[in-house]
Amino acid sequence: MGKCEIICLLGNTGCGKSSVCEFINYNSNNNDNTIIAINRSSEELEIDLSAINKLIFEYTFDEENFNKIKLLDQTVKEQQIYWIVLDCEVDTILKRIQTKFARGLFETRKALSYYQQRFRHLSAHFGLPFIDTTQLTVEQVSDEVSDVVKKYSEYYRQYRRMGTQTLNYDFIQERDVENKLYGILNTYDFDLITHLPEYANEFDDIDKRKLFIKWYVNNNLPEIDHRRNIVKIGDYELPAVGTLLRLVTEGESKKVYKDVSGNPYTMHLAFIVLKSTIYSHSMQVTGEISNLSSVRACGSQLFLEMMWRNGLNHSYRSINCNGIIVSNFIDEIPPVEIIVKRYCEGTDKNSFYDILENEEIVLSNQNGEYLCGPYIRFDWRNPNHISPTTRKCLNRNPYYYIYEEAVGKEVFFKKILTNKQYALPVGDKNITEDLLTHVMNTKRVKLSVLKMFMVIQSYFSRVNLVIKDVCFMLDKKGEQFWSEVNQDCMRITAMDNSQNKFDKDIWRAGGLTSREQIMKKWNDFNIIFTAYFMKNKFHETELLNYNTYFYTQEINQLLANNTLKIPHNSRELWLDVRGKNQRRVLVTMDMYNGQPVLVKSSQVCEIHSDGNYWQAIKSIGIF
Repeated sequence: MGKCEIICLLGNTGCGKSSVCEFINYNSNNNDNTIIAINRSSEELEIDLSAINKLIFEYTFDEENFNKIKLLDQTVKEQQIYWIVLDCEVDTILKRIQTKFARGLFETRKALSYYQQRFRHLSAHFGLPFIDTTQLTVEQVSDEVSDVVKKYSEYYRQYRRMGTQTLNYDFIQERDVENKLYGILNTYDFDLITHLPEYANEFDDIDKRKLFIKWYVNNNLPEIDHRRNIVKIGDYELPAVGTLLRLVTEGESKKVYKDVSGNPYTMHLAFIVLKSTIYSHSMQVTGEISNLSSVRACGSQLFLEMMWRNGLNHSYRSINCNGIIVSNFIDEIPPVEIIVKRYCEGTDKNSFYDILENEEIVLSNQNGEYLCGPYIRFDWRNPNHISPTTRKCLNRNPYYYIYEEAVGKEVFFKKILTNKQYALPVGDKNITEDLLTHVMNTKRVKLSVLKMFMVIQSYFSRVNLVIKDVCFMLDKKGEQFWSEVNQDCMRITAMDNSQNKFDKDIWRAGGLTSREQIMKKWNDFNIIFTAYFMKNKFHETELLNYNTYFYTQEINQLLANNTLKIPHNSRELWLDVRGKNQRRVLVTMDMYNGQPVLVKSSQVCEIHSDGNYWQAIKSIGIF
């Protein structure tokens, strides 16, 4: 075999890998065999795909083992390797494989949904093109796959360096457009800057060049000149020979970047950097805690695993231990936070006078559980602080975080945000669902957050923890979560008498003096669930019962709880989440030599089990 370029296809069963390989390898346009596509290990090419595919059985929070696997970009014969992940909607896969003679455990809906997310994660972890084949013909998919080699090989190589396996803060900083301009822009007219904050004169040691560049980039959006292979920003030109990141938004806890280099494999992605910050609006206290971003990142990895095991979608594709996230980029974000509360804590306890004493609202068992069971509240996302004079959100000012970073978060908070001359605290406020009718699909949102709440509790129950309340943020359709899901957004308490807490209430109560305590508790939480998932791997435990889920058991327990008085509308929602149809099925079974068997065309084609007919019944899809 002469020197050629090799495409290695990864992905779920039924995504079309074999068909695409066959089409590419035997296509008349590829008679010279300059491209070879494979989806299985090849001794001849000396490529082992099995090690990569095995990664879907390992976990990102098991860093030592997960990061051992490296994707080679060349064979020993110096042939270029292109790794590509194919994806397909699960419903379409099930239709494609329904005529298959025999289907196994890994071709069930539960398995396909989970491993779809795991391959999606691998694509972001290694920086691999991700092609959705759902609406495409084999020829169209083959063209897209071939184009990775023929048209976009340089973009492919750039994206390979942007996987979470290697992404770190320094990489992001080096490719930040503002930092690149900082290195070449030496003269500037500071007086051109508009909309400096009211408190600008409070600080003397601010880097004015940084302020000017922020203004300049905001007023001269990057333009790509493909002919000259440059990115033009106003009067300045940057070579488009690698990743160029533009900071598109920044908040209390994270920075969000977009790649503006024109790379087709990153155009729908966001690159997010978690900050090691913590903030409580109710207590008006903020701070920075070294390495907190890594702890939150690990927590998010664990909650993503819960979501993936239960068919829930998050915009995050991959998170690494450096607190760097590769995510879907969501253009339209509803300014709404959705809270699920099972216990009277926090805002409710502090807002409603004597609510804990009202036995028509709160159970009389002294633990603060609501009589109605978990309920949903919609909050409108207001600014944390506004200007008393302009009534505008303070951190929407483009220079806000430059000033904060220059003096330090805590100093800035004390000097500006607690100063009534410059800042008034606002915070989120409850909003009726009716007003959100055209903002987001509230029915779908409610089903998603209730399911997520019970998914979390179903795992918490296995380690003796309770989730008391949680807040989420979703897209307009109510199908995709996009905010961080970790210890920072919920109240977590141990089931035992110690009432041990693992949430931000530690910070709310202790403020700056509780840094070490909250780090310890959040680390303890991560250790608990890392150990749980390592001991209870999906394919060895939950997948074996592929028609049942832990969260439905939690819902059944809730609905059967006679101490609660769950309203009819809430009960209907819970039934929708769980699935309403209780089916009665008459089962007959073919037997051959005392063995349960599957018969087709009068021939025994499969023996279900070793004579155990209950095991055979579990193998039947309807159950």
